[in-house]
Amino acid sequence: HTHTHTHTHTHTHTHTHTHTHTHNTHTHKDTHTHKYTHTQTQQLEKETGKLFKKKKKFEDTERKTAQKCDDLTVEIKDLDGLLVQRQQEADQKNENMKEAFKAHEATVNALKEELANKKQNA
Repeated sequence: HTHTHTHTHTHTHTHTHTHTHTHNTHTHKDTHTHKYTHTQTQQLEKETGKLFKKKKKFEDTERKTAQKCDDLTVEIKDLDGLLVQRQQEADQKNENMKEAFKAHEATVNALKEELANKKQNA
């Protein structure tokens, strides 16, 4: 059986603030009384709860983001490492090419010289 019982019991919380300020030798006492009904208080608690949940969600996201950042940092480091490695390999290949070219050049020069000598001797 559905028995909806809406009982709004208004029980009041009273907050009293007393402001005392002295103005020229006269002291003014100024008392404000704020009354909160129970439902308002519940509403506030609900709002606060919502905010708290949001805050927690944000912190979780932040933590996850930080984790993602860490992962990315590691990935970037790996990529950087790979780049340096590739650069070194390229340099190495370059060195090898230079060496090969030098050897080739030497061979060509030797042949040229030989040819020149033959011409002279002819």
